[in-house]
Amino acid sequence: MKARRLFYPFIVVLSSWLLLITASVTSSSSSTLASEAEALLLWKESLKTPYYNFKNLDSWRSAEITDPCSWRGIFCSGGRVTRISLASMRFSGKLEMTHLSSFGELTHLDLSGNLFEGILRQNVSFSFLSKLEFLNLRGNDLYGTLDNPSLLFPPRLAYLDLSSNSLHGSIPPDIDLSLPELTHLLLAGNKLDGRLPSSLGNLTKLTSFIASNNSIYGTLVPSLFSNWTSLTDLRLEYNVLSGFIPPDIGKLRKLEILTLRGNRINGSIPLGVGGLQNLQYIDLSDNDLSGRIPAEICNLTALESLILSSNKISGRIPSDLGRSLPILRWLQLQGNFLSGLIPSYIGNLSALNRLSLDMNVISGPIPPEISFLWNLMDLNVSFNQINCSIPAGIGNLSGLTSIDLSNNLLIGPAPSITNLFSLNKLHLQSNMISGRLVLPDSRMYSLAELKLSDNYLTGEVPEVTKLALEVFELAGNRLSGSVPPTLGMLKSLRVLNLSSNLLSGHIPAELGFCSVLYWLDLSHNQFTGEIPDLLLNMKNLSLNLSRNRLDGLVDLSALDLSALFELQKTIDLSYNKLEITLPYEGTLPGAIHVEGNMGYTNKSLDSKTDRNSTSSSTLGSQSRRRRLVIIIVLVITVPAIIVLVIYILVFFIRKVSLDVKMTRGISICKPDKKDTFSIWNYNGKIVFKDIVEATEDFNDLYCIGVGGNGRVYEAELPNGQVVAVKKFHSTESGELVDEESSRNEIKALARVRHRNIVKLYGFCCHSRCNFLVNEFMERGSLASILSNGERAKEFDWFRRIAAIRGMADALSYMHHDCEIPMIHRDISSKNVLFDQEFKACISDFGTARLLNPDKSLWTSPVGTCGYVAPELAYTMVVTEKCDVYSFGVVAMEVITGAHPGELILSLATIEGQRKLLKHAVDSRLPPPEPELQEEIVVSAAMALACTRVNPLGRPTMRFVSRELDLRRKSFLKPFTSITLSELLNHYEVPA
Repeated sequence: MKARRLFYPFIVVLSSWLLLITASVTSSSSSTLASEAEALLLWKESLKTPYYNFKNLDSWRSAEITDPCSWRGIFCSGGRVTRISLASMRFSGKLEMTHLSSFGELTHLDLSGNLFEGILRQNVSFSFLSKLEFLNLRGNDLYGTLDNPSLLFPPRLAYLDLSSNSLHGSIPPDIDLSLPELTHLLLAGNKLDGRLPSSLGNLTKLTSFIASNNSIYGTLVPSLFSNWTSLTDLRLEYNVLSGFIPPDIGKLRKLEILTLRGNRINGSIPLGVGGLQNLQYIDLSDNDLSGRIPAEICNLTALESLILSSNKISGRIPSDLGRSLPILRWLQLQGNFLSGLIPSYIGNLSALNRLSLDMNVISGPIPPEISFLWNLMDLNVSFNQINCSIPAGIGNLSGLTSIDLSNNLLIGPAPSITNLFSLNKLHLQSNMISGRLVLPDSRMYSLAELKLSDNYLTGEVPEVTKLALEVFELAGNRLSGSVPPTLGMLKSLRVLNLSSNLLSGHIPAELGFCSVLYWLDLSHNQFTGEIPDLLLNMKNLSLNLSRNRLDGLVDLSALDLSALFELQKTIDLSYNKLEITLPYEGTLPGAIHVEGNMGYTNKSLDSKTDRNSTSSSTLGSQSRRRRLVIIIVLVITVPAIIVLVIYILVFFIRKVSLDVKMTRGISICKPDKKDTFSIWNYNGKIVFKDIVEATEDFNDLYCIGVGGNGRVYEAELPNGQVVAVKKFHSTESGELVDEESSRNEIKALARVRHRNIVKLYGFCCHSRCNFLVNEFMERGSLASILSNGERAKEFDWFRRIAAIRGMADALSYMHHDCEIPMIHRDISSKNVLFDQEFKACISDFGTARLLNPDKSLWTSPVGTCGYVAPELAYTMVVTEKCDVYSFGVVAMEVITGAHPGELILSLATIEGQRKLLKHAVDSRLPPPEPELQEEIVVSAAMALACTRVNPLGRPTMRFVSRELDLRRKSFLKPFTSITLSELLNHYEVPA
């Protein structure tokens, strides 16, 4: 008992000590968490840009709340913040403003899909996050180099994603020492160059290495693959890599994805590829590979996509391909030198969706086993030497959307396609197909392109009135009879080619009802009669009626020649028996060819009889006509020369005036000029000092936005006027990061004057900074308005319709009314700004380009993802139709309240086409009033017309602007029952 009592004081002291320690730890943890909460609130205060969505951080409220663990995007463990995940919230700011050093227990940081900008360097403070394992900065505006000695990442980092930024330089050669724990290294979509360092091979834990879309050069060093035993994903497409694929690539036993597309790799495919037994996707296309397809590739039983197109591969298709790859979905071997037969075992590829064997030298028949490919959607065996009839079983593959067997030696009848209800494209031209052409009924609602030219088809031109054809080509056959007038019912028809047949009779006037027809070729037939005026009046039509037996009259005075010249089209009416009615006495414009015809008569002779009787006298009085022509030419040309001289003088004066302005501004950006400030259209003198003082030396407190090549500040000048000052990104030495873009913006804004284009007041090129002074737009960008619920409601239907019309007017002015036409190339919701009255103005002309006919239209891809026209992915030719597409996307974004990417893609499906407009409009607004419903319908129909995949099918911005201004009452159905399909097909306008 005494012994127990002796222990009581000891127990009491120990308990007190433990309670004291617990209280101390709890107090310390609480204090640390409060400090972290304070750092988060400070960070929140720094995010003041037009892209900032306040609702995303509503839970980050008061400084009195010391526990941030319930805040959105914040995760805690053990009383400390361990994860911050704010992906795709459109935040903007500098990373060094996040006070990252306060989060000592942070293991996971995800800021991807935002607009954070700046140079990656030491003050980003990643090195303080000693426990950080996951870092995702994908899709921001970061620039700088990775091999900067001051850039430090914590050594425990396992996941690093810096994709889709503007980083340059090379991958650090000591990356294995600084980041030994890396499992994921993602660097795609930057501007990296240099060689792949051999030290990458020392990252033995690496499972994913993606460096696509950069400028990395050199060879694939074999040592890279020696230690990557855990690698599952290797993507290096679209770089400048050369040399051979090392045989050691077969050591990557766990590899699932391998893409080397778009490099300069040569040699043959190594046999070691057969060791990649877990490989699911391989793309080696667009290289210089040669040799044969190794039989070992048939060992890849997990393979779903085999893409070897656009190389120099020869030999036969491996015969075991069909037996060994049971789940193959894509087989793309086009653009090589493959020969021999298509193996019959290919019919075993029951999962195949796409089979592309075009542009090879394959011969023999198409194996009938191809009819077993029930999942096949795209079949392309064109430009080969296939010499058989088309297997009848192809007509039973109901999932087919595209068949291209053109430019072969196919014989027999055309296949029956009555069961191919999803078919969009059938190309069988340049073969030896014979017999009568039997076309399907109206159930073929998807068929848009039908090409059967240069075959041996007989019979008459079939009736196709119930189809939705856009391209109909039957040239070079043996068709006879007349052209069905019902072809005029094809409202979507763009191309009609019936040349070089045995067609006769009159040209049906109903063809003039094909309002989007821009190419009509009826040459080399036996037509008679007159050419319908309805055809000649089609402004978008390029007529080719040469070498027929037309014995009627062509009234060229009915043609709208100005429209034809604008489209740079020609009319070929040569080698007929035509008597041409001239619009005036004299020679014809060079765009119209009528050689080899009967003669010419005057417009004043109206009846056919009078014209015929006058023809011989006209031909017999050549001398009188020549004198008359000379007099007329003199009367016309002398005033024309005077007008031309006056125009040249006016043009020269305007150019000199503009050059004076530009000399004060643009040329000063050259290094050998003094610091200069230029200002115009402004009452009062502004100096460099005023701007610097108004922004407190460009303090971040005044920053209202971040662009691709600069930051925008709000500045109130001494006279009370508020302006927007765009300060271009520059290096620490003062050099512009993107000088070309800066010059482009100054040149473009100096040339344009339009109420819906942000006004340029002046600019400054100074040793300390370079900036523009623009009109201040109080309400910020369209993106910021639509991303905020309250501001989106304030942006009502009346204002939205006016905004769409304003954007259309501005682009029409740029494309058609400027002295030298101009394209913007980056129309997006972040580059459409609004003033206090919600007037829409286009801004950010850093990528603008003049449409100078003397200069190349080739360009590198620019623009904002989601708004770039699809043709730029493969043509790299920039036209005004690229702006038209971007406008359509932005206009639909105004109507729907969100980016319409998924909506536009859904229009290719039946479900998407059946969707009602009333279900697509922004639900945050009340239903539009009856007087606004028609304008919303017209705006939506025009916007969808602008987003057509084929640029030739898009309207011009002049047409768009005019139609929106007319506000036509053209929809008979009520607003609540109009479908997207009806909108998409409503405007049939010239390309």
